[in-house]
Amino acid sequence: MKKIKHIKDLQLRKMELRVKQLEQEKKILNNWNELKEDLNPRSFIKDKLAENSFTKSSKESLFSTALGVGAGLLSKKVTEIAGQKIESTLQWGVEKLLGKLKSGSSKKG
Repeated sequence: MKKIKHIKDLQLRKMELRVKQLEQEKKILNNWNELKEDLNPRSFIKDKLAENSFTKSSKESLFSTALGVGAGLLSKKVTEIAGQKIESTLQWGVEKLLGKLKSGSSKKG
C-alpha cells in the first residue's frame, strides 16, 4: 500500500474501501440467499425423498420424510430470523456510514 500524502489520496482510499465493502456485503447477501434456498423445506424434502426413495423401506422412508419436514420448517424459521437480523444490522451500518459521510461533507462545505 502506498503512503497517503494528500487529502485527495485519503479520500480516494476511503472510496476504494467503500466500494470493497459494498462488494463484500453483496457477496454476503448472495451467499445468504443461497443458504436460505438450500434450507428451504421444499428443496430439503425433495432432496431427502430422492435420497431415500430407493434405499430404505417405506416405514423408514416415511419417518425420514416426516423428520425432514420438521427439520425443514425449523430451519426456515431460523433462517428467517437470522436473515432479518443480518439485514437490519447491514442497514444500520450503511445508515451510520452515510451519516458520517454526510456530516463529513457538510463540514467541508
